[in-house]
Amino acid sequence: MATIQINRTKTGVVPVSLADGELYIDQLNGKMYWTDATGVVRNTALLVTTITAAQMPALTGDVTSLMGTVATTIAAGAVTFAKLAAAAVATTAQFLANTASKLLTTDQVWAAASFVALPDAVTIAMDMSTFINASVTLAGNRTLGHPYNVKAGQAGSILVKQDGYGSRTLTFHSYWKFAGGTVPSLSTSAGAVDRLDYLVVDSTHIHASLTRAVA
Repeated sequence: MATIQINRTKTGVVPVSLADGELYIDQLNGKMYWTDATGVVRNTALLVTTITAAQMPALTGDVTSLMGTVATTIAAGAVTFAKLAAAAVATTAQFLANTASKLLTTDQVWAAASFVALPDAVTIAMDMSTFINASVTLAGNRTLGHPYNVKAGQAGSILVKQDGYGSRTLTFHSYWKFAGGTVPSLSTSAGAVDRLDYLVVDSTHIHASLTRAVA
């Protein structure tokens, strides 16, 4: 273990020998002594200076402090949106998917409310993590499929459109629940638009109502 001796009271006292790893500091003369590999005592001058408060400048911006102090907190209201890490802010897709530990911004929340076109198919896929509001144009008799990736409390609308021929029918997976247990029928005119409003109650119950011929 290295040993450090500090000479605070004597001046001009040069050590004759020092143990391996031992340092001798002559504070008044401003020198430090040590022994090299051959046992010869060597020395070097020390730069002695005084640290003043002015050497700890005042900090401004997100972190503030007085000159000569060390900041330990961030000033209230100092952190702006521009200083946030991009990865901390939810994208539209992450908002829709309920991704944890993300910050919401107004533009992404409103973007998530935009109508998403659902692919037309014999059974229309219902991935509830990809939309709040949606639309689909029926090119044949269809089934509104099994809802998955549901989030209790999610609510929105689905615009169901007849194609240029019309008379397309739509049946519903059993998870879609209607008042009185009566499943409604679509408008049949070519180009007709019905609005299906829904509220997710839980993973197997989606309350829905159909407003016919809104366009």
